[in-house]
Amino acid sequence: MKSSRFLLAGAVLALAACGGGGGGAKSSSDLALGTKAVVTHTQIASGNQKAATTTLGITVLKVRKGTQQELTQGGLTVDAKNKSDTPYYVDVRYENTGSAAIKRSLDVGLEDQDGNLITAVTIFNFGGKPFAKCPAINEGQLTPGANYESCTLFLVPKGKTPSRVSFLPYNPAKETQFVYWKAS
Repeated sequence: MKSSRFLLAGAVLALAACGGGGGGAKSSSDLALGTKAVVTHTQIASGNQKAATTTLGITVLKVRKGTQQELTQGGLTVDAKNKSDTPYYVDVRYENTGSAAIKRSLDVGLEDQDGNLITAVTIFNFGGKPFAKCPAINEGQLTPGANYESCTLFLVPKGKTPSRVSFLPYNPAKETQFVYWKAS
């Protein structure tokens, strides 16, 4: 049986455990690429699992422009409505500098030049190889002292430019604020 993968550009926004968007313009307080932000983050409890709170170091390493051809060559199928979109790959390092293990289900958001959220792409992989240009790591635990690098894929509509990357730490004890990095 031939394995196949599909690229779906539908709305994917995992609340609190990932970056979203603040809807604001780029500001002078946005971090430069390669700069680590340290935040307190609580993993949302699921099932009989308790919520775990730890300290994370998050570094947006690169924002890379891709091509539709790379997606096709990587075995992905793009919806017809997204054929004119430009893929962007956002590479991030997550480091657990706290004392509790959390799931590797962390992600960032991307905003365009007008402060609009660009929705992350979900790749459904049915037994095939991971998409080599942008390997997403979301399985396993991020234990204290450990780190990993992951990539989030975005399809940016024609005429739009990525402006900044965001991460929203979750802290049920207080209102949390987005952390932003300049996309270039």
